[in-house]
Amino acid sequence: MKTKNQTGSSIDKLIPERSYGRSLPMLLMYSREVVMRRIRPHLRNHGLTDQQWRVLRALAEEEQLELLVLGQRCLIRPPSLSRIVSALIERGLVRRVVHPDDRRRVLISLTDKGRILFEEVSHGSALIYEQLSRDIGEETLEEIYRVLINLIEVLEEGESASAPDEDI
Repeated sequence: MKTKNQTGSSIDKLIPERSYGRSLPMLLMYSREVVMRRIRPHLRNHGLTDQQWRVLRALAEEEQLELLVLGQRCLIRPPSLSRIVSALIERGLVRRVVHPDDRRRVLISLTDKGRILFEEVSHGSALIYEQLSRDIGEETLEEIYRVLINLIEVLEEGESASAPDEDI
């Protein structure tokens, strides 16, 4: 992008043109995809999609989650999450119950069968992560985690700081 400032001098060096391949969203999406290429065959061997696995993982860390919270944790929109949860219920991997204090809210939890499958898949995933760590180096992998966590924290702080005050 060629840009001139008010005095007419070129500031090309200050605003470099980014190619498609240097776009942060594209690099994040592509890096996710190349990691998932290693994990996805393992999930398919257990009859799981990426999204179903995210749901099982989130539920394995909690006794139960509200459907809305589950969707937020898994980054899955409500209509898709409803279909995913229904498929997991059909397979006997999760259960859905009405919240005891508010019948409009729904709680989702793993069944015993779902927990067993989670443990099986987790074991294989750990082996994949070990290979990934060997391939790129443990220090590099830790640095990737650190940078991504920092990116999320900084951008989320920026979002909350720039959000309009709803009490006004």
